[in-house]
Amino acid sequence: CKKFAMSKAKLYSCTKLYMSEGIAKYIRRRRVEAAKENIMKNPEKPLWKVCEEAGFDNYDYFLRVFKAQTGTPANSFKRK
Repeated sequence: CKKFAMSKAKLYSCTKLYMSEGIAKYIRRRRVEAAKENIMKNPEKPLWKVCEEAGFDNYDYFLRVFKAQTGTPANSFKRK
């Protein structure tokens, strides 16, 4: 918000208008994409570390968001 010199509400409405999704949803989607890439490049890396490196603060939340966005639990994705 500071970088764009606008309120949080204005930033959310602008991103919704121009990106077809809110900024929070966009950030979650990009974090899950980063986690998927990390898992594919480093399959031996523990999921808690992938979660941390993708920017999620809560491991359980990461697992829920990952499954909701991909349709596959993170553990299953990692095994494939």
